[in-house]
Amino acid sequence: LPYLHYLKGELLLYGGDYVSAAESFQRFLLTYKGQNYVKDALYKSGMCKYLNGDSKEAERLFAKARSSGREST
Repeated sequence: LPYLHYLKGELLLYGGDYVSAAESFQRFLLTYKGQNYVKDALYKSGMCKYLNGDSKEAERLFAKARSSGREST
């Protein structure tokens, strides 16, 4: 269930484990076939990268989030 990777990413992000959270969001994005939560997963992946000091990758993910997925679920 791809959504479980998304939820795991949420928990890890709020727990401060940014590397593992980004990995979970990436697994979600690789396995999920729908449009819901894609924008949010990309944005939160960017937040993980930013909070971990990788602002260049964060900006790339933020830009991708703006043009991907849906704004409402």
